[in-house]
Amino acid sequence: MTAKRYTMCVFMPSFFAIVAPIVTKITYNAIEPTLDDDVNKNLVFGEIALIDAYVYILIGASMASSQIGSAPVEEREKKQKYALNVMGCRTLPYWLGYYIYDITVCIILLIVFIITVNIFGVEAINNGNVYGLIFCCYLAYLPLSYILSWLFTSFLSAVRSLVFIQLFGFFMIASVIYIVSIKVEGVLWILSFLCPSLATFSGFMAVYNQIAKDNNVTDGDIFENVYPFVFMIIMLFQACLYFYITYLIDNRELLGAQSGGVLSLNQDDDVIQEEKRVEVQSCQDRTYANGFQAVKGTSFGVEPGQIFGLLGPNGAGKSTTFNMITSKLKPSTGTILLEHQEVKKGLGDVYQNVGICPQFDSLYDIVNVRRHLQILGLSQKAQEEKM
Repeated sequence: MTAKRYTMCVFMPSFFAIVAPIVTKITYNAIEPTLDDDVNKNLVFGEIALIDAYVYILIGASMASSQIGSAPVEEREKKQKYALNVMGCRTLPYWLGYYIYDITVCIILLIVFIITVNIFGVEAINNGNVYGLIFCCYLAYLPLSYILSWLFTSFLSAVRSLVFIQLFGFFMIASVIYIVSIKVEGVLWILSFLCPSLATFSGFMAVYNQIAKDNNVTDGDIFENVYPFVFMIIMLFQACLYFYITYLIDNRELLGAQSGGVLSLNQDDDVIQEEKRVEVQSCQDRTYANGFQAVKGTSFGVEPGQIFGLLGPNGAGKSTTFNMITSKLKPSTGTILLEHQEVKKGLGDVYQNVGICPQFDSLYDIVNVRRHLQILGLSQKAQEEKM
């Protein structure tokens, strides 16, 4: 992680997590002398603490999302993910690795927030419900950032735009809509299911109602009889849903975005008898959406130990053919087999014994040579002591 990414992804959210309890303490100390004697000060303190926690935690999460969501964009732009796929890295472990790493960062942020709350004695939010809501919000925000990353093909545009989409779209504008609809509880439930930030808001309202009950104050607020853990469950559901959508988008074949044609069963006897081969069969075709046919009627087999190459002028379809072999593209018709296994996007088993030397730079700028070898070796299940 570069210094700039570390600042945006770790330091800035930590900074806002620290600022929230401090601002709460300063604000309450400033207004406490002006409160009437009949005003419940514990309730006022709790309200200020919950509002500050919501605002600053969400600002930090929105800023971190610019780096969380842009990292996959950079890997796609530099063809790093393509190289990983060909070397055997499957779609699900790829995103799980991202998610587990980002969750680790979120745990650090939550610990920073808990320590700050205890140092400054903000007891109104020093409870498991608040911490659980914040952590579940993080869990839902991460895969939401992954989904938004698919809106971009350029790393720089993702970095510049994601923070504004999250900050203004999913936080500020969403909060305004929520406040406007505050008297209609049914609408609030719908909004809570749609947006993690609003589910957090609803959960904080439920926490506020509990504080009011503890101080013998009841005024019929929204979500008065709803427990905060309900909104934690909602955000866990959102996290699972967003992660699954991310997986489906990446594994486009499951969405039917790539359609195959009718397969031909005619094969040469010599090809059928090969036990191990790389085979492109069934008159492989690739036609693009604009009607341009990059590859037409290609069919060949490669024997074990044979060195095989494609020769042809620019535009003949050489790169397209190998892009189909490595599952970057899917044939419009026909099938591709590597050692009797059909090549399909998202299925990494077929590439466990396959390597690629790409015609572009797919190396990670901040990863040294040893780490590159470890990453690629482990993706092909090589024993670590032999690498």
